[in-house]
Amino acid sequence: MGNAQLFGCSLQDGYGDSLHRKDHLLKNRSTVFKKVQIDGFTLIEVILTIIIISIAVLTLVSSISFTTSRGLNAEVMSTAQQLAQERMEELIARKRASGYGFSPDLDIGTTIVTLTGAFASYTRTVEICNVDAALGGPDCAAPDNGSGYKRITVEVNYTQGLPNLPTDDLVRLITVVTNVTE
Repeated sequence: MGNAQLFGCSLQDGYGDSLHRKDHLLKNRSTVFKKVQIDGFTLIEVILTIIIISIAVLTLVSSISFTTSRGLNAEVMSTAQQLAQERMEELIARKRASGYGFSPDLDIGTTIVTLTGAFASYTRTVEICNVDAALGGPDCAAPDNGSGYKRITVEVNYTQGLPNLPTDDLVRLITVVTNVTE
């Protein structure tokens, strides 16, 4: 197959001389090349662009979501810490203000309270137990051994589930008090 047949021209087309044949070949060749040139984007380019933009958007959205949840977790943790500290200070202040060894609030036992109002999502647990000073630590002793030491544990939990929050006690404060008057 010759060049003339390749570009849609033959010697019988009336282009007997070589000059006319070359013009006809050049004209047909430019038409072939024009058909190969494509204006706009190919489907592959569009698909790759969509994939790259999707990955970028997903990364951005996940980082914003993570940052928002961490900010909310910090607020919950801070509030829980303040609620625990409030109750601990209240118990110690009542003991000191009562004028005698232990106030009734420091009776042995565990109290669980679901808070109300703006703090309805929190529960606060207060545990008061006797401590055996001979054991050298704040572990609870079953009966009152007369040591005069009591351990106060205040725990605050957040009852509504949030991502990245521990499932156990959110905040736990522990202190040991004695009946020594100041």
